[in-house]
Amino acid sequence: MPPLNGLDYVLLLVVGFFTLVGLRRGLVRQVVDLVAWAGAIYLAFAFGLGVAAELNRLFALETHLSRALGPLWGNFAIGAAAVNVLGFVIVFMIARLVAAFVAGVLDMFAELPVINSFNRLGGAGFGLIKGVVAIFFFSTIVKAIPVGAFSLHIETSYVINAVLGFSPHLYEYLREFILRVRPVV
Repeated sequence: MPPLNGLDYVLLLVVGFFTLVGLRRGLVRQVVDLVAWAGAIYLAFAFGLGVAAELNRLFALETHLSRALGPLWGNFAIGAAAVNVLGFVIVFMIARLVAAFVAGVLDMFAELPVINSFNRLGGAGFGLIKGVVAIFFFSTIVKAIPVGAFSLHIETSYVINAVLGFSPHLYEYLREFILRVRPVV
């Protein structure tokens, strides 16, 4: 195993954080949360580009973001990619908020004394899975968009390369989604 860089340690802390949060929240809430993540990702892919196009139509975000971020990112058409990512994030966040409400209601039943210990231990396992999935999506985004001097840390990151190795086909699909430089109008 190659030595870990600073980015690797940060990513491992993120996975550890997700695991501890899972332990605290419990299995029931984590299962609902995991299903909610999958549903939110599906909805974000299904409706993210449409939301991006509408945001671009209403606010001309592509132009504003290209002007604001262009000097930082060079010749890359960052405005369009940022609008696409923003559309994805908005749909994702709305779906997650709805799911959080549902999880809270179901979690009340899992707080019964007999079920509570199993609920918490199982939640730690699901938290670990969620942390790895979050690192996968973060890794996909940072590898798809050029980030200047930070590129060396990304390319030499053992954690990023290991996580992206789980599903190279999904990584390529997400990379192409992020790099679509023109929102649908």
